[in-house]
Amino acid sequence: MKRLLLLSFVISLIASISVINSYAGIFYGWGNNADKQCGQIGVNQSNFPLQADYDYSWTKLVAGKSYALGLKSDGSLWAWGLNWYGQLGLGNTDPYIVPTKLSGATNWVTVSSRDYHTLGIRTNKTLWAWGLNDNGQLGDGTNTIRRQPYTIGYDMDWVEVFAGRDYSFAIKENGTLWAWGDNRTYQLGLSDKQSRNVPTQVGNATDWQTIATGDYHVLGLKTDGSIWVWGGNSYGELGIGTAEPVAAPRLLSNDEWVSISAGAYHSLAVNKDGTLWAWGYNHFGQLGTGDDEDRLVPTKIGNDTNWAKVFAGDYFSFAIKKDGSLWAWGLNDHGQLGLGNNEDTNTPQRINLYSDWVMVAPGMGFAIALRSGSVGVPNGYFASSLNFAPNPASDYLNITSQSELGHCTIQIFDCLGQLVYSEAANLGNAYSLDITRLPVSTYYLVITTENGLTYREMFVKR
Repeated sequence: MKRLLLLSFVISLIASISVINSYAGIFYGWGNNADKQCGQIGVNQSNFPLQADYDYSWTKLVAGKSYALGLKSDGSLWAWGLNWYGQLGLGNTDPYIVPTKLSGATNWVTVSSRDYHTLGIRTNKTLWAWGLNDNGQLGDGTNTIRRQPYTIGYDMDWVEVFAGRDYSFAIKENGTLWAWGDNRTYQLGLSDKQSRNVPTQVGNATDWQTIATGDYHVLGLKTDGSIWVWGGNSYGELGIGTAEPVAAPRLLSNDEWVSISAGAYHSLAVNKDGTLWAWGYNHFGQLGTGDDEDRLVPTKIGNDTNWAKVFAGDYFSFAIKKDGSLWAWGLNDHGQLGLGNNEDTNTPQRINLYSDWVMVAPGMGFAIALRSGSVGVPNGYFASSLNFAPNPASDYLNITSQSELGHCTIQIFDCLGQLVYSEAANLGNAYSLDITRLPVSTYYLVITTENGLTYREMFVKR
């Protein structure tokens, strides 16, 4: 079941850089999980990263409001969580508590999601969209909700997509930038406030590399490393020294930048020299400056010169260093920083798990992320040294451990997330769990020790 892979170089949801898959790895989630948006069964909230499953082929994760999607190395696309407007692309509005494969195509190369809509591109470079469409954010020329992927136009030269809050961007293979959807604060960069329901070219530039979308502001990175900004600017999130909106792409810095990301009203960037910068709204410490004062211009965070990637949530932030370590700061009311507590912090704090993180997708009060390495035991938070056999099983599921487990709570959940079995037992080094009374189906086993270690395993009853 362990497979090594390939994963996306830079991506975030609420706005960061997105580049087609170059790695793959292991899926983790933390924060608010009431709608199972973190991909875990039997957990409603966690303030530290928990491994979501045992599939090692995830190449990209994106997060919306209380839902998420993931791309695997075989080109298949999976979705889970809240689904009010069909944003999962599964043909209905039912919620899904586990990653569920979208039917049909297995040739997806990239995906992006925001509040309640999703965009995707297939290997033939066609553009697809689904979910809420009240502001024309799907780009199909209508305001019709689409509950499954819907092809947008006939062009076959799209290479990247970026979902904003009720608006969208895409880049073509010739480097041109296209926008559609809500435009009440100039976020489309078209020099007016008229919304569009079909892709519309932004200016004439042919050197766009990536886009970062906030609630109402946008950052753009060009191939020369320069940062351009436009849209809303209530808290200085454009970094231009004022709080005035900008109607069309405006040069912010002609220095060379390597990563950008936009939160609700704040912005993050990493310079080529490895320094970290932030600006905009800072009420929850999401800039990482050590205070709660807004910044109208890019401000350097600390003195470290080994930052690699940034990922902005609505009012919280993540960054990965060149050594693969993951850092977090800002709002933490749901434990979305993954620091083991629910306390806000206004300076970058290391998430004390592993040094092989490759991407984070922050959602609303939660985060999902990928590691490139193998499963281990991260400082007592998650253990993977149990063996479960046989799997599938018909009568007994044998649980063995390298060490004494002692008294544990055993829980079994069905595919709908309903608890179907629970017991307390002394597992010792080996234990046979009687599953004869369970109907034939797939289940999720959760074992919690007295010391708080949590073991999870999916098994099939046949």
